[in-house]
Amino acid sequence: DVRKEQEGARIELLNGTGTPGLAAKTARQLEAYGFDHIAIGDAGSYDHRVTEILNLTGKGYTANLVATALKLPRARVREASGEAATLPIMVDLRIILGYDMTLQP
Repeated sequence: DVRKEQEGARIELLNGTGTPGLAAKTARQLEAYGFDHIAIGDAGSYDHRVTEILNLTGKGYTANLVATALKLPRARVREASGEAATLPIMVDLRIILGYDMTLQP
């Protein structure tokens, strides 16, 4: 996908649930769809009910591709605003995994 390559989005997957390994498994799922530059970690809390994709740097095309790959509605893609928009940006897309996240077998 030429446009995805042009955006070259750096993705951060944060586990917002108490499920061990969820971010790593989700990263492997995204890698199978051809995404790379994926960092994983834990969110600040484990009480995220729904998965959200924060578009921090205007990489909307890739954000929507990620939503499709994870079988999430596009309404889960949000543009960064407020405090998130003023933080130093090390990634383009921050995905906070919630309890609704299901992995493909």
